[in-house]
Amino acid sequence: MATGRPFTPDDEAVAAVLEFTTAMSAPGQEASREGLFGPVVPVPADAPPFHRALGNSGRDPRRSPDAG
Repeated sequence: MATGRPFTPDDEAVAAVLEFTTAMSAPGQEASREGLFGPVVPVPADAPPFHRALGNSGRDPRRSPDAG
């Protein structure tokens, strides 16, 4: 996103990352997340899988490159 170029990740890779970040976002996993992820960013349940994975990892998929 920082370069302003489009990014289309592989569907299988996104599925694996979403599964991992979902498990790491479960209640009681806070200590396991420490140093790896930020706090979960709420993302709508019907958001694309990549956006849900980003939110689970503490990244905001709505953030634009202009946001600094």
